[in-house]
Amino acid sequence: MQFIRNVFSSFFSLDNYGDTEHDYHFPTTMEGFGYQFNENGQLTQTSTDEPFQYKVKENDRQYNQAHYEALGVCIGHHIEEVLMTEYNLQRLQIPLKEPNDPEDKARSHVYISEDALTSPDTLLVLLQGSGTIRPGQWSRRVIMNESLEAGSMFPYIERAQHNGWNVMILNPNNNEIAYEDGDGQDFGGEGGLSFSKNPGSMTIDGCETPEHHCQYVWDNLIKDCKAEHIVIVAFSYGGHAISVLATQNALEFTQRVNALALIDSVHSHTEHENAPGAAKDSIMQYLENEINQ
Repeated sequence: MQFIRNVFSSFFSLDNYGDTEHDYHFPTTMEGFGYQFNENGQLTQTSTDEPFQYKVKENDRQYNQAHYEALGVCIGHHIEEVLMTEYNLQRLQIPLKEPNDPEDKARSHVYISEDALTSPDTLLVLLQGSGTIRPGQWSRRVIMNESLEAGSMFPYIERAQHNGWNVMILNPNNNEIAYEDGDGQDFGGEGGLSFSKNPGSMTIDGCETPEHHCQYVWDNLIKDCKAEHIVIVAFSYGGHAISVLATQNALEFTQRVNALALIDSVHSHTEHENAPGAAKDSIMQYLENEINQ
């Protein structure tokens, strides 16, 4: 397996979505907020073409933060829509449907090219960091303050498709949905009922954590796909999740994955101590190269 080093210092995973004690009511679309992406992929105000402004109300940090988070959710939905309409990726529900599943089973989703599982063409797997980051994003903060070019996965998708590759975008942060959502739209889920550590929410089987999500997608989608080459790019906490996956599936991982790029990853050497001999040496060598460069 070949390691590819690729670092973008402008990417951060500091976006934190938190509930506020105030009952604010915001629009549910970017247009409702009065924002759009211009032809350069920059978030601008529709009426003035001015760039995004965090401060909406003077001396009201809670409102400004809530406004920022609500707009960020709308941007996330917009980006996921673009994945389907402009890049022709398909939204695939997980866990995959089984004959005896209840109709209201909680589900998440990933995005894949139409032939991603059956084509011998190279498969590019993209995995974001932690927090509120949704599929198609590296950093919400960078998208809102700089551009889609700098903060989204769009350039990777475009390059992959230009090369004739297939694409799969994971969704590691969608671990539960709220009861009142019904179809789970606020969390990106697909409805259903199951236990959750958070009152009023339900976990999604196989996606309880980013690590569980990666394992489920590996077991059910990636490892048995027909791609002759698999390339993985993971950012921030996504690097940790992939490192755990590599350790727990060391032999298969080193046989199937041809290239791995970790961007500002938070993984460590100790995560691979339990990997079997030859695979452990291989994985440790990749990490040694990554840390020393």
